[in-house]
Amino acid sequence: MSLRCQFILFFAFLGTNGLFSFVGMAQSNVNDPLQKPGLWEKLKTNPQDSLTWAGYVGKPWIAMNSKEKNLVFSWMEELNSVELSVGEDGSNYESNEFWGINNSNNQRDEEKEARVREELEKANYIKQLEKIMLEEPVNLIELKANINANFILIEDAYEEEFVDLGVEYKTYQEAHPKGDYSQARWVEEKSQQLQLLKKKEFEKLKAQLFSGE
Repeated sequence: MSLRCQFILFFAFLGTNGLFSFVGMAQSNVNDPLQKPGLWEKLKTNPQDSLTWAGYVGKPWIAMNSKEKNLVFSWMEELNSVELSVGEDGSNYESNEFWGINNSNNQRDEEKEARVREELEKANYIKQLEKIMLEEPVNLIELKANINANFILIEDAYEEEFVDLGVEYKTYQEAHPKGDYSQARWVEEKSQQLQLLKKKEFEKLKAQLFSGE
Protein backbone atom coordinates (compact mmCIF):
# COMPACT_ATOMS: atom_id res chain seq x y z
CA MET A 1 0.00 0.00 0.00
CA SER A 2 1.26 3.47 -0.80
CA LEU A 3 2.51 5.82 1.89
CA ARG A 4 -0.32 8.23 1.23
CA CYS A 5 -2.96 5.54 1.64
CA GLN A 6 -1.26 4.20 4.76
CA PHE A 7 -1.46 7.74 6.14
CA ILE A 8 -5.17 7.92 5.35
CA LEU A 9 -5.79 4.46 6.77
CA PHE A 10 -3.92 5.40 9.94
CA PHE A 11 -6.21 8.34 10.63
CA ALA A 12 -9.26 6.38 9.61
CA PHE A 13 -8.50 3.78 12.25
CA LEU A 14 -7.00 6.10 14.85
CA GLY A 15 -9.08 6.48 18.00
CA THR A 16 -8.76 8.33 21.28
CA ASN A 17 -6.44 7.40 24.14
CA GLY A 18 -6.98 3.92 25.47
CA LEU A 19 -8.06 2.11 22.32
CA PHE A 20 -5.35 -0.47 22.55
CA SER A 21 -5.81 -0.98 26.27
CA PHE A 22 -9.57 -1.36 26.43
CA VAL A 23 -9.46 -4.96 25.16
CA GLY A 24 -7.54 -6.06 28.22
CA MET A 25 -9.78 -4.06 30.56
CA ALA A 26 -13.06 -5.32 29.17
CA GLN A 27 -13.50 -8.45 31.24
CA SER A 28 -12.26 -6.96 34.51
CA ASN A 29 -14.82 -4.17 34.86
CA VAL A 30 -18.21 -4.06 33.15
CA ASN A 31 -19.19 -0.88 34.96
CA ASP A 32 -17.82 1.83 32.66
CA PRO A 33 -14.73 -0.21 31.56
CA LEU A 34 -13.19 2.71 29.64
CA GLN A 35 -13.85 5.25 32.39
CA LYS A 36 -16.00 7.61 30.34
CA PRO A 37 -18.91 8.20 32.73
CA GLY A 38 -20.81 10.69 30.57
CA LEU A 39 -21.03 8.39 27.58
CA TRP A 40 -21.54 5.32 29.78
CA GLU A 41 -24.63 6.92 31.34
CA LYS A 42 -26.02 7.46 27.84
CA LEU A 43 -25.33 3.83 26.96
CA LYS A 44 -27.06 2.67 30.15
CA THR A 45 -30.11 4.59 28.98
CA ASN A 46 -29.88 3.35 25.38
CA PRO A 47 -27.50 0.39 24.93
CA GLN A 48 -28.42 0.11 21.24
CA ASP A 49 -27.04 3.55 20.29
CA SER A 50 -24.22 2.73 17.85
CA LEU A 51 -23.10 6.37 17.57
CA THR A 52 -22.61 6.62 21.32
CA TRP A 53 -20.72 3.32 21.26
CA ALA A 54 -18.42 4.74 18.56
CA GLY A 55 -17.73 7.75 20.78
CA TYR A 56 -17.20 5.55 23.82
CA VAL A 57 -14.74 3.21 22.09
CA GLY A 58 -13.09 6.09 20.25
CA LYS A 59 -13.49 5.05 16.62
CA PRO A 60 -16.33 4.34 14.17
CA TRP A 61 -18.05 0.97 14.17
CA ILE A 62 -16.70 0.07 10.71
CA ALA A 63 -13.14 0.59 11.93
CA MET A 64 -13.48 -1.89 14.80
CA ASN A 65 -12.14 -5.38 14.31
CA SER A 66 -14.16 -8.49 15.17
CA LYS A 67 -12.77 -8.78 18.70
CA GLU A 68 -13.62 -5.17 19.50
CA LYS A 69 -17.14 -5.55 18.13
CA ASN A 70 -17.64 -8.67 20.25
CA LEU A 71 -16.61 -6.69 23.32
CA VAL A 72 -19.14 -4.00 22.50
CA PHE A 73 -21.81 -6.67 22.10
CA SER A 74 -20.87 -8.18 25.48
CA TRP A 75 -21.08 -4.77 27.17
CA MET A 76 -24.37 -4.14 25.41
CA GLU A 77 -25.75 -7.42 26.74
CA GLU A 78 -24.61 -6.51 30.25
CA LEU A 79 -26.41 -3.18 30.03
CA ASN A 80 -29.54 -4.81 28.63
CA SER A 81 -29.60 -7.29 31.51
CA VAL A 82 -29.29 -4.66 34.28
CA GLU A 83 -32.50 -4.06 36.21
CA LEU A 84 -33.57 -0.42 36.26
CA SER A 85 -34.75 1.54 39.33
CA VAL A 86 -36.05 -1.25 41.56
CA GLY A 87 -38.53 0.10 44.12
CA GLU A 88 -38.80 -0.78 47.79
CA ASP A 89 -41.38 -3.47 47.05
CA GLY A 90 -39.11 -5.01 44.44
CA SER A 91 -41.07 -3.60 41.49
CA ASN A 92 -39.06 -2.46 38.53
CA TYR A 93 -40.82 0.79 37.74
CA GLU A 94 -38.83 1.46 34.57
CA SER A 95 -38.98 -2.03 33.10
CA ASN A 96 -41.05 -2.86 30.04
CA GLU A 97 -42.59 -5.80 31.88
CA PHE A 98 -43.94 -3.50 34.62
CA TRP A 99 -45.73 -1.31 32.10
CA GLY A 100 -46.99 -4.26 30.06
CA ILE A 101 -44.81 -3.51 27.03
CA ASN A 102 -43.60 -6.33 24.80
CA ASN A 103 -39.86 -6.18 25.36
CA SER A 104 -38.98 -8.51 22.49
CA ASN A 105 -40.74 -6.26 19.97
CA ASN A 106 -39.02 -3.17 21.37
CA GLN A 107 -35.65 -4.87 21.23
CA ARG A 108 -36.18 -5.85 17.61
CA ASP A 109 -37.13 -2.26 16.78
CA GLU A 110 -34.05 -0.94 18.57
CA GLU A 111 -31.81 -3.43 16.80
CA LYS A 112 -33.32 -2.42 13.46
CA GLU A 113 -32.72 1.25 14.22
CA ALA A 114 -29.15 0.48 15.26
CA ARG A 115 -28.52 -1.33 11.98
CA VAL A 116 -29.94 1.60 10.02
CA ARG A 117 -27.72 4.06 11.91
CA GLU A 118 -24.71 1.82 11.33
CA GLU A 119 -25.39 1.63 7.59
CA LEU A 120 -25.76 5.40 7.38
CA GLU A 121 -22.54 5.90 9.32
CA LYS A 122 -20.77 3.41 7.09
CA ALA A 123 -22.00 5.07 3.88
CA ASN A 124 -20.96 8.53 5.06
CA TYR A 125 -17.54 7.26 6.16
CA ILE A 126 -16.87 5.64 2.79
CA LYS A 127 -18.07 8.74 0.95
CA GLN A 128 -15.68 10.97 2.88
CA LEU A 129 -12.79 8.56 2.42
CA GLU A 130 -13.35 8.40 -1.33
CA LYS A 131 -13.47 12.20 -1.54
CA ILE A 132 -10.15 12.51 0.31
CA MET A 133 -8.41 9.91 -1.83
CA LEU A 134 -9.67 11.01 -5.24
CA GLU A 135 -9.44 14.76 -4.97
CA GLU A 136 -6.66 16.41 -7.00
CA PRO A 137 -3.95 18.13 -4.94
CA VAL A 138 -4.44 21.89 -4.69
CA ASN A 139 -0.88 22.64 -5.79
CA LEU A 140 -1.37 20.60 -8.96
CA ILE A 141 -4.60 22.42 -9.77
CA GLU A 142 -2.81 25.76 -9.41
CA LEU A 143 0.10 24.66 -11.59
CA LYS A 144 -2.22 23.44 -14.35
CA ALA A 145 -3.63 26.95 -14.66
CA ASN A 146 -0.52 27.74 -16.75
CA ILE A 147 0.74 24.51 -18.29
CA ASN A 148 3.39 26.08 -20.52
CA ALA A 149 5.07 27.97 -17.70
CA ASN A 150 4.73 25.23 -15.08
CA PHE A 151 5.12 22.07 -17.17
CA ILE A 152 8.32 20.88 -15.44
CA LEU A 153 6.75 21.34 -12.01
CA ILE A 154 3.59 19.58 -13.18
CA GLU A 155 5.69 16.63 -14.32
CA ASP A 156 7.40 16.49 -10.92
CA ALA A 157 4.03 16.54 -9.16
CA TYR A 158 2.63 13.75 -11.34
CA GLU A 159 5.74 11.63 -10.86
CA GLU A 160 5.42 11.99 -7.08
CA GLU A 161 1.75 10.99 -7.20
CA PHE A 162 2.39 7.96 -9.44
CA VAL A 163 5.34 6.73 -7.37
CA ASP A 164 3.30 7.16 -4.18
CA LEU A 165 0.76 4.78 -5.69
CA GLY A 166 3.47 2.27 -6.56
CA VAL A 167 3.45 2.98 -10.30
CA GLU A 168 6.50 3.96 -12.35
CA TYR A 169 6.08 7.31 -14.10
CA LYS A 170 7.28 7.79 -17.66
CA THR A 171 8.10 11.44 -18.27
CA TYR A 172 7.11 13.48 -21.29
CA GLN A 173 10.76 13.71 -22.34
CA GLU A 174 11.12 9.94 -22.23
CA ALA A 175 7.92 9.38 -24.21
CA HIS A 176 8.36 12.23 -26.67
CA PRO A 177 12.04 13.22 -26.87
CA LYS A 178 11.39 15.37 -29.96
CA GLY A 179 8.79 17.40 -28.09
CA ASP A 180 6.26 16.89 -30.90
CA TYR A 181 3.32 16.06 -28.66
CA SER A 182 0.92 18.54 -27.06
CA GLN A 183 1.90 19.23 -23.47
CA ALA A 184 -1.69 20.16 -22.62
CA ARG A 185 -2.94 16.84 -23.97
CA TRP A 186 -0.18 15.02 -22.09
CA VAL A 187 -1.25 16.65 -18.83
CA GLU A 188 -4.89 15.76 -19.47
CA GLU A 189 -4.01 12.12 -20.14
CA LYS A 190 -1.85 11.87 -17.01
CA SER A 191 -4.64 13.41 -14.96
CA GLN A 192 -7.07 10.74 -16.18
CA GLN A 193 -4.56 7.96 -15.53
CA LEU A 194 -3.96 9.25 -12.02
CA GLN A 195 -7.68 9.27 -11.23
CA LEU A 196 -8.01 5.65 -12.38
CA LEU A 197 -5.06 4.62 -10.21
CA LYS A 198 -6.51 6.42 -7.19
CA LYS A 199 -9.92 4.82 -7.75
CA LYS A 200 -8.29 1.40 -7.86
CA GLU A 201 -6.37 2.10 -4.66
CA PHE A 202 -9.56 3.33 -2.96
CA GLU A 203 -11.39 0.11 -3.84
CA LYS A 204 -8.52 -1.92 -2.38
CA LEU A 205 -8.56 0.12 0.80
CA LYS A 206 -12.33 -0.15 1.13
CA ALA A 207 -12.11 -3.92 0.81
CA GLN A 208 -9.47 -4.00 3.57
CA LEU A 209 -11.65 -1.89 5.87
CA PHE A 210 -14.51 -4.38 5.61
CA SER A 211 -12.46 -7.56 5.49
CA GLY A 212 -12.79 -8.03 9.26
CA GLU A 213 -16.58 -8.00 9.26
